[in-house]
Amino acid sequence: MKKITYIIAATFVVVGVYSCKKRDDLFVSPNDPTTATAASLLAAIEVSTFNILETVPAKMASIF
Repeated sequence: MKKITYIIAATFVVVGVYSCKKRDDLFVSPNDPTTATAASLLAAIEVSTFNILETVPAKMASIF
């Protein structure tokens, strides 16, 4: 009985170790850039700044 338990435990360990391989080549999205350009960063910063500056005062005004 102990031998079967050890075999099952060893099987789970082996399967667990080999199932954790990184397969980055399978999960590469063509729409997700790996590096950001200055233009895309500037656009994101401008949108975020506008969002922060326009939503907080509107929320505060609607509370009062």
